[in-house]
Amino acid sequence: MLDLFDRIEAGLRIKFEGKQLACISKLVFYCGVQAKEIPELRIRDVIGKGGEIIRKIKVKGARDINLNGAAFKAVQDYISDLCQKRPSFMQGHERLFPDYPNIDKLKRDWKRFELNYRIIKEAGYVHYRDSERRKGTSDALINKKGAEQLRVTTRQFRAVVTGNKIPAGVPVDNRCADEIMMLLEKAERLDKDAPDAAEIAHSIMDEFEECLSSMRSEEVRERYDGFRPRFVKMLRPYLK
Repeated sequence: MLDLFDRIEAGLRIKFEGKQLACISKLVFYCGVQAKEIPELRIRDVIGKGGEIIRKIKVKGARDINLNGAAFKAVQDYISDLCQKRPSFMQGHERLFPDYPNIDKLKRDWKRFELNYRIIKEAGYVHYRDSERRKGTSDALINKKGAEQLRVTTRQFRAVVTGNKIPAGVPVDNRCADEIMMLLEKAERLDKDAPDAAEIAHSIMDEFEECLSSMRSEEVRERYDGFRPRFVKMLRPYLK
Protein backbone atom coordinates (compact mmCIF):
# COMPACT_ATOMS: atom_id res chain seq x y z
CA MET A 1 0.00 0.00 0.00
CA LEU A 2 2.83 2.44 0.79
CA ASP A 3 4.39 1.79 -2.63
CA LEU A 4 0.98 2.42 -4.16
CA PHE A 5 0.79 5.83 -2.52
CA ASP A 6 4.03 6.74 -4.32
CA ARG A 7 2.46 5.61 -7.60
CA ILE A 8 -0.61 7.73 -6.90
CA GLU A 9 1.55 10.82 -6.37
CA ALA A 10 3.10 10.45 -9.81
CA GLY A 11 0.23 8.74 -11.59
CA LEU A 12 -2.38 11.44 -12.16
CA ARG A 13 -2.33 13.60 -15.24
CA ILE A 14 -2.20 16.78 -13.16
CA LYS A 15 0.82 16.20 -10.94
CA PHE A 16 -0.33 18.33 -8.01
CA GLU A 17 -3.63 16.43 -7.90
CA GLY A 18 -1.50 13.33 -7.45
CA LYS A 19 0.23 14.92 -4.46
CA GLN A 20 -3.13 15.79 -2.96
CA LEU A 21 -4.59 12.33 -3.49
CA ALA A 22 -1.48 10.68 -2.04
CA CYS A 23 -1.69 12.83 1.10
CA ILE A 24 -5.43 12.18 1.42
CA SER A 25 -4.83 8.44 1.09
CA LYS A 26 -2.20 8.55 3.83
CA LEU A 27 -4.58 10.42 6.15
CA VAL A 28 -7.15 7.67 5.62
CA PHE A 29 -4.52 4.94 6.02
CA TYR A 30 -2.72 6.28 9.09
CA CYS A 31 -5.44 8.29 10.83
CA GLY A 32 -8.82 6.91 9.78
CA VAL A 33 -9.96 10.20 8.25
CA GLN A 34 -13.44 9.74 6.77
CA ALA A 35 -13.97 10.40 3.08
CA LYS A 36 -16.72 12.92 3.86
CA GLU A 37 -14.30 14.88 6.06
CA ILE A 38 -11.76 15.48 3.28
CA PRO A 39 -13.65 18.26 1.44
CA GLU A 40 -14.34 19.96 4.78
CA LEU A 41 -10.73 20.23 5.95
CA ARG A 42 -9.34 23.76 5.78
CA ILE A 43 -5.84 25.20 5.97
CA ARG A 44 -6.61 26.62 9.42
CA ASP A 45 -7.40 23.10 10.66
CA VAL A 46 -3.81 21.93 10.13
CA ILE A 47 -1.67 25.06 10.40
CA GLY A 48 -1.48 26.94 13.69
CA LYS A 49 -1.12 30.69 14.10
CA GLY A 50 2.64 30.30 14.36
CA GLY A 51 2.81 28.34 11.11
CA GLU A 52 3.27 24.98 12.84
CA ILE A 53 1.50 21.78 11.77
CA ILE A 54 -1.24 20.93 14.26
CA ARG A 55 -0.82 17.35 15.46
CA LYS A 56 -4.40 16.93 16.69
CA ILE A 57 -6.91 18.18 14.16
CA LYS A 58 -10.29 19.06 15.66
CA VAL A 59 -13.33 17.66 13.86
CA LYS A 60 -16.82 18.77 14.77
CA GLY A 61 -18.84 15.92 16.25
CA ALA A 62 -16.08 13.33 15.87
CA ARG A 63 -12.78 12.23 17.37
CA ASP A 64 -9.71 14.37 16.80
CA ILE A 65 -7.54 13.34 13.88
CA ASN A 66 -4.22 12.34 15.43
CA LEU A 67 -1.32 12.97 13.06
CA ASN A 68 1.16 10.26 14.04
CA GLY A 69 4.73 10.30 12.73
CA ALA A 70 4.10 9.13 9.17
CA ALA A 71 0.90 11.15 8.77
CA PHE A 72 2.57 14.26 10.21
CA LYS A 73 5.39 13.99 7.66
CA ALA A 74 2.88 13.44 4.84
CA VAL A 75 1.00 16.62 5.76
CA GLN A 76 4.24 18.55 6.33
CA ASP A 77 5.57 17.60 2.88
CA TYR A 78 2.23 18.34 1.24
CA ILE A 79 1.95 21.79 2.86
CA SER A 80 5.46 22.57 1.65
CA ASP A 81 4.41 21.69 -1.92
CA LEU A 82 1.19 23.67 -1.56
CA CYS A 83 3.15 26.75 -0.49
CA GLN A 84 5.28 26.51 -3.62
CA LYS A 85 2.70 25.47 -6.19
CA ARG A 86 -0.44 27.23 -4.98
CA PRO A 87 0.56 30.01 -2.56
CA SER A 88 -2.82 31.72 -3.03
CA PHE A 89 -4.48 28.70 -1.39
CA MET A 90 -2.59 29.13 1.87
CA GLN A 91 -5.31 31.35 3.38
CA GLY A 92 -6.87 29.83 6.51
CA HIS A 93 -10.36 29.53 5.03
CA GLU A 94 -9.21 27.71 1.88
CA ARG A 95 -9.68 23.96 1.44
CA LEU A 96 -6.71 21.87 2.47
CA PHE A 97 -7.18 19.86 -0.73
CA PRO A 98 -8.46 22.37 -3.30
CA ASP A 99 -8.83 19.89 -6.17
CA TYR A 100 -11.07 17.57 -4.11
CA PRO A 101 -14.16 19.60 -3.23
CA ASN A 102 -16.40 16.53 -3.17
CA ILE A 103 -16.32 12.80 -2.49
CA ASP A 104 -17.24 11.82 -6.05
CA LYS A 105 -13.94 13.07 -7.44
CA LEU A 106 -12.10 11.17 -4.73
CA LYS A 107 -13.89 7.96 -5.67
CA ARG A 108 -13.15 8.41 -9.38
CA ASP A 109 -9.44 9.04 -8.86
CA TRP A 110 -9.03 6.18 -6.38
CA LYS A 111 -10.74 3.90 -8.87
CA ARG A 112 -7.98 4.62 -11.41
CA PHE A 113 -5.64 2.77 -9.06
CA GLU A 114 -8.18 0.02 -8.28
CA LEU A 115 -8.66 1.47 -4.83
CA ASN A 116 -11.54 2.70 -2.74
CA TYR A 117 -11.93 4.22 0.70
CA ARG A 118 -12.62 0.91 2.46
CA ILE A 119 -9.56 -0.83 1.00
CA ILE A 120 -7.24 1.98 2.14
CA LYS A 121 -8.83 2.35 5.55
CA GLU A 122 -8.78 -1.36 6.42
CA ALA A 123 -5.24 -1.78 5.12
CA GLY A 124 -4.35 0.93 7.62
CA TYR A 125 -5.77 -1.16 10.47
CA VAL A 126 -3.59 -4.12 9.51
CA HIS A 127 -0.53 -1.91 9.05
CA TYR A 128 -1.05 -0.46 12.52
CA ARG A 129 -1.42 -3.92 14.07
CA ASP A 130 1.68 -5.27 12.34
CA SER A 131 3.75 -2.21 13.32
CA GLU A 132 2.72 -2.52 16.96
CA ARG A 133 3.32 -6.26 17.07
CA ARG A 134 6.90 -5.66 15.95
CA LYS A 135 7.27 -3.45 19.03
CA GLY A 136 6.01 -6.26 21.26
CA THR A 137 2.66 -4.61 22.05
CA SER A 138 -0.06 -6.99 23.24
CA ASP A 139 -3.02 -7.62 20.94
CA ALA A 140 -5.44 -6.26 23.56
CA LEU A 141 -3.58 -2.96 23.72
CA ILE A 142 -3.17 -2.91 19.93
CA ASN A 143 -6.93 -3.18 19.50
CA LYS A 144 -7.56 -0.38 21.99
CA LYS A 145 -4.88 2.00 20.69
CA GLY A 146 -5.57 1.09 17.06
CA ALA A 147 -9.26 1.90 17.44
CA GLU A 148 -8.37 5.30 18.91
CA GLN A 149 -5.86 6.10 16.18
CA LEU A 150 -8.09 4.93 13.34
CA ARG A 151 -11.16 6.54 14.94
CA VAL A 152 -13.39 3.48 15.12
CA THR A 153 -14.71 1.23 17.86
CA THR A 154 -12.47 -1.48 19.31
CA ARG A 155 -14.92 -4.03 17.98
CA GLN A 156 -14.63 -2.71 14.43
CA PHE A 157 -10.86 -2.58 14.55
CA ARG A 158 -10.59 -6.10 15.96
CA ALA A 159 -13.05 -7.47 13.39
CA VAL A 160 -10.93 -6.19 10.50
CA VAL A 161 -7.51 -7.28 11.79
CA THR A 162 -8.80 -10.75 12.73
CA GLY A 163 -10.59 -11.24 9.42
CA ASN A 164 -14.03 -11.41 11.02
CA LYS A 165 -15.56 -8.28 9.54
CA ILE A 166 -18.96 -8.20 7.90
CA PRO A 167 -18.56 -8.44 4.09
CA ALA A 168 -19.10 -5.13 2.33
CA GLY A 169 -22.56 -4.59 0.93
CA VAL A 170 -24.02 -7.68 2.56
CA PRO A 171 -26.44 -7.36 5.45
CA VAL A 172 -27.82 -3.87 5.67
CA ASP A 173 -29.00 -4.66 9.20
CA ASN A 174 -25.47 -5.53 10.33
CA ARG A 175 -24.05 -2.32 8.94
CA CYS A 176 -26.78 -0.33 10.66
CA ALA A 177 -26.09 -2.19 13.91
CA ASP A 178 -22.40 -1.26 13.68
CA GLU A 179 -23.36 2.35 13.07
CA ILE A 180 -25.60 2.36 16.14
CA MET A 181 -22.75 1.08 18.29
CA MET A 182 -20.52 3.86 16.95
CA LEU A 183 -23.24 6.40 17.75
CA LEU A 184 -23.51 5.00 21.26
CA GLU A 185 -19.78 5.51 21.76
CA LYS A 186 -20.09 9.02 20.33
CA ALA A 187 -22.88 9.79 22.80
CA GLU A 188 -20.82 8.46 25.70
CA ARG A 189 -17.89 10.75 24.94
CA LEU A 190 -19.95 13.86 24.16
CA ASP A 191 -18.33 16.88 25.80
CA LYS A 192 -21.12 18.39 27.88
CA ASP A 193 -19.31 21.75 27.93
CA ALA A 194 -18.90 21.98 24.16
CA PRO A 195 -20.78 24.98 22.68
CA ASP A 196 -22.35 22.75 20.03
CA ALA A 197 -23.21 19.86 22.37
CA ALA A 198 -26.94 20.23 21.73
CA GLU A 199 -26.43 20.20 17.96
CA ILE A 200 -24.28 17.08 18.17
CA ALA A 201 -26.81 15.37 20.47
CA HIS A 202 -29.66 16.01 18.06
CA SER A 203 -27.51 14.75 15.18
CA ILE A 204 -26.77 11.53 17.09
CA MET A 205 -30.45 10.89 17.73
CA ASP A 206 -31.36 11.66 14.12
CA GLU A 207 -28.74 9.17 12.87
CA PHE A 208 -29.93 6.59 15.41
CA GLU A 209 -33.50 6.90 14.11
CA GLU A 210 -32.29 6.67 10.51
CA CYS A 211 -30.33 3.49 11.26
CA LEU A 212 -33.35 1.91 12.91
CA SER A 213 -35.65 2.79 10.03
CA SER A 214 -33.16 1.32 7.53
CA MET A 215 -33.13 -2.10 9.21
CA ARG A 216 -35.07 -4.68 7.24
CA SER A 217 -35.62 -7.25 9.97
CA GLU A 218 -38.31 -6.27 12.45
CA GLU A 219 -36.68 -8.52 15.06
CA VAL A 220 -33.27 -6.83 14.68
CA ARG A 221 -34.91 -3.40 14.66
CA GLU A 222 -36.70 -4.12 17.92
CA ARG A 223 -33.49 -5.43 19.49
CA TYR A 224 -31.52 -2.27 18.67
CA ASP A 225 -34.41 -0.04 19.58
CA GLY A 226 -33.64 -1.35 23.07
CA PHE A 227 -30.65 1.02 23.10
CA ARG A 228 -32.99 4.00 22.94
CA PRO A 229 -33.22 4.46 26.75
CA ARG A 230 -29.42 4.62 26.97
CA PHE A 231 -29.25 7.25 24.25
CA VAL A 232 -32.02 9.28 25.86
CA LYS A 233 -30.46 9.04 29.32
CA MET A 234 -27.09 10.32 28.08
CA LEU A 235 -28.45 12.98 25.72
CA ARG A 236 -31.56 14.18 27.59
CA PRO A 237 -29.88 17.39 28.88
CA TYR A 238 -29.23 18.49 25.29
CA LEU A 239 -32.48 17.38 23.64
CA LYS A 240 -34.60 20.36 24.65
